Amino acid sequence: MLQDLGPQDRIYNEIKTVDDNDFRFQEEEEPIELVETLAENMQLYPDEHILTGHLLKFEYDPKIYAECANYMTLDKANVILYSKAFDDEKSFIGRRILVQDQVFYS
Repeated sequence: MLQDLGPQDRIYNEIKTVDDNDFRFQEEEEPIELVETLAENMQLYPDEHILTGHLLKFEYDPKIYAECANYMTLDKANVILYSKAFDDEKSFIGRRILVQDQVFYS
């Protein structure tokens, strides 16, 4: 849908409203967790967004969403399927996995 219709203001505004409400009615954090979050935010956001940067959306740029959508293609997808019935198994961190290239058709 994102690739067909492009970014939609309505969807962004709905998500922003939910995030705003989550921020307004969030539960109190433990002091040490709050300090850790603020220290991280100081590295990632400008001063005016240190308290809210990880929780709220500030500006809508449809070009960024469209650019990201262009990377979401079947040939770049990574599908992980868990099953007990693998034919060609390998071991990875104590787990048995099947490594197989798959061609997708659209």
